[in-house]
Amino acid sequence: MDQKAREIIFHIKSAMERAPLNAEILLYRGISEDYAEEILRHENVPDPAFESTTFDITVAARYGDSEDSKYINILEMIGEKGEGFIHVMNDGEGEILLRGGVKYVATRTRVIQSLTLKNKDRSVILPKPARIIGVMRQHP
Repeated sequence: MDQKAREIIFHIKSAMERAPLNAEILLYRGISEDYAEEILRHENVPDPAFESTTFDITVAARYGDSEDSKYINILEMIGEKGEGFIHVMNDGEGEILLRGGVKYVATRTRVIQSLTLKNKDRSVILPKPARIIGVMRQHP
């Protein structure tokens, strides 16, 4: 990794430390089918990168879908109170960037056909079933 990349990572981590979550928040992350299968097969699957998450499950569904996948794959997790984060304002995605270096442990799985968004008074019919994988995030 070059010096410029190290500086950028340092500044991102510094910004996160200055902005801790003031409460727990439910977050989602769209992932590939291969990564979903790995999380379901193994305990403690590492993710060294910053975690790009969202509070909007429909946004995560867009990132968890591919033409050849059986499911739309979505991780469901808790952003913990006091954890550093950055809220990225980009095209209404509601992206919440969390510090990386966690390991995922699957705690539950459910498959759904549609979503009812409580606070938006609308339902979303999905193009294929969504596999929601609840995970516990273990910090090093």
